[in-house]
Amino acid sequence: MNAPGETTQRPSGIRTVLLRSSLAIVLLCFAIGCIVALASFVRAETTDLSTEHPSDLTFWAALTGSLAMIAVIEGVIIAIYVVGTKKRRLMRTRTLQERDLLRSLVDTLPDLVYFKDSDSRFLFDNVAHHRHLGVSGREKTTGKTDADFYPSELADRYHADEIEMFKTGRPLLNHEEPTRDWEGREKWILTTKIPWRDAEGKIAGVVGIGRDITELKRTREELQKAHKELTLKAEEVESANIELSQYAYVVSHDLKAPLRAMRNYADFLAEDLEGSLTGEQKQYLEGIANAVMRAERLVEDLLTLSRLGTQMNASIEKIETRSALTNLIHSLGLPRDVEIQWEGEWPVIETSPLLFNQVFQNLILNGVKFNRSPQKRLVLNSEQLGHHQYQFSISDNGIGIDPRHHSRIFNVFQRLHTSEEYEGTGIGLAIVRKAATLMHGSVQVESSAGKGSTFHIVLPSNHGQKPN
Repeated sequence: MNAPGETTQRPSGIRTVLLRSSLAIVLLCFAIGCIVALASFVRAETTDLSTEHPSDLTFWAALTGSLAMIAVIEGVIIAIYVVGTKKRRLMRTRTLQERDLLRSLVDTLPDLVYFKDSDSRFLFDNVAHHRHLGVSGREKTTGKTDADFYPSELADRYHADEIEMFKTGRPLLNHEEPTRDWEGREKWILTTKIPWRDAEGKIAGVVGIGRDITELKRTREELQKAHKELTLKAEEVESANIELSQYAYVVSHDLKAPLRAMRNYADFLAEDLEGSLTGEQKQYLEGIANAVMRAERLVEDLLTLSRLGTQMNASIEKIETRSALTNLIHSLGLPRDVEIQWEGEWPVIETSPLLFNQVFQNLILNGVKFNRSPQKRLVLNSEQLGHHQYQFSISDNGIGIDPRHHSRIFNVFQRLHTSEEYEGTGIGLAIVRKAATLMHGSVQVESSAGKGSTFHIVLPSNHGQKPN
């Protein structure tokens, strides 16, 4: 059986002999015709035509015509043969060129390419396959099987796949399988095998293409391992955060009772000794009361931060964002010098109302607190980002934030000002970031010192979707 693309060559001497024989016959017939014609002419000149029998003249004329006709027919046959031979020679040359081009193309491919017969013997393969097997040419692989190059367990596996293909006619597509190169190194090949058929439509062999995916598979396994480790770490961090939140809740809750008692005792002393306290003593009691109030606010903020994780399990609802923020602003009782401006189209989203209010309450109150303008202004804006997320923005004309501090203001207990300048606990923006994260969103700030601030909150339209 010839390998695909092979052409059996016939000796060119046969064509040469046939051509020379045909030319000789033509020349011979032409010469005989000339001699007969010349003889007829001489006879006609030297003989009295009146005494010549008519049948003789007819015979010589017929013979001359027949020989001439034979010469013409033979010439036509030779011309047809010569033209046909030239056409076949051109077709053969073109076929050989196409075969060489196909071989060159296959040899330049980095993938392993091979043809096998119905007995799984190699008929043709490319250079990449030679390198994989550690041989230097096709003569080293032609007529051999996988058993000549691979360990028995691999060769038997490959052969079993091909036997199944010969039985069913179904190709083997993108099959990952282990292999070994000629140096014994373990590799992985992505193999595709397709049956090829003869002129009668019967399966005559298999065409195979293999791609080395060793590095790809190693990278994939490393990524899977890293993903598993990250998942375990995330679970550990989540567990630690839950424990920390529970601990903070317990500690904060337990601190409220003694702080309440301190405040009550300070009030009792102020009432009982109201007429006998000196100015300095009154300052001491006021200092105690103020310190207790700051501590109570701190404890309350810690309780809020620790409860955020559990609030995510609260009801998820569809809320009209502008209506929800309007109600929130009314409940805050903002000073009269605060102006609220609305911009953009405000959507309906699915999220936790508790967390949504927590985010905007802290940002609105900060925009009012850190603002020295005679007319305080808050601009609330909404715009759609893509198909499933929205960006909500709150801009103020307050004191602004130096860009150097943008990354740290969302951390717990991070304050840029003293409590004498602006009261607060340093937890508000930490609450904002954690609440936004629990809603599968994010928060960012744009600000410069003295030029106001703009906080951007990106939230998905449906709970469970994460912004891009």
